[in-house]
Amino acid sequence: MSAAYPIRLGVRIIGNPTAGYSPFILSGLMLNGLQIGIIVIILPIFNAEYTRRKFSKFHEKILLAAKLLPYEIISLCGYLI
Repeated sequence: MSAAYPIRLGVRIIGNPTAGYSPFILSGLMLNGLQIGIIVIILPIFNAEYTRRKFSKFHEKILLAAKLLPYEIISLCGYLI
């Protein structure tokens, strides 16, 4: 068989530093789940704000930044862990 195939044939995922399937794919799936979880939490909060307009005296960009900043910090910490 080594005479017929002198080079090793196999699948290699580009950009995979672990050179293995399980550590690379499982960590990617966990981070994808984290992103989906964060979005599922954030979207109802923003939707409730736009339907009620409770804080209409503040500028929309300031309000968006004030609500989004804690979630961005939490998601960054989760990503780094």
